[in-house]
Order: sequence, then structure tokens, then C-alpha cells
Amino acid sequence: MLQNCSYNKVKTLHEVSRILHFIRKHAKVDAAEMPKGKHTYCSKLFEDLERDLEKHAERFRRGIEVQVKKGAFK
Repeated sequence: MLQNCSYNKVKTLHEVSRILHFIRKHAKVDAAEMPKGKHTYCSKLFEDLERDLEKHAERFRRGIEVQVKKGAFK
């Protein structure tokens, strides 16, 4: 069984990855399909959110990787 901190990192990475998948496969596509100028705010909002979440996901992934390499991921 994982320690709470390790479990929380994995769980958070999983949830962030799920949200990123939704943004890429649905939210950005839907906003782009709207008539020109109608949902430019939505497009920008999802692009910014995607970029921010990618950074956070990478931080969690690296944190988990470092723990695994040190043998401290328990």
C-alpha cells in the first residue's frame, strides 16, 4: 500500500491527465467549431488552462520519478 503522500501524487497526476484529455479532445475542439468570433474567450481560456495543467502534470510526474529512483516511493 502506498503512503498517503505518494498516493496523492499519483491520484492528482491521474486526475490532471484526465482533465487534459477532456480539454484536448472536446473543449478546445468545441470552442474552435463555433462561428468566428463567438467563442474566442473560450478558446483562449482552454489553451491557457491546458498549458498550465501540462506544467503541473510534469511537476508531479518528475516528483514521482525522483522518488522511484531513490527507492522512496512507498
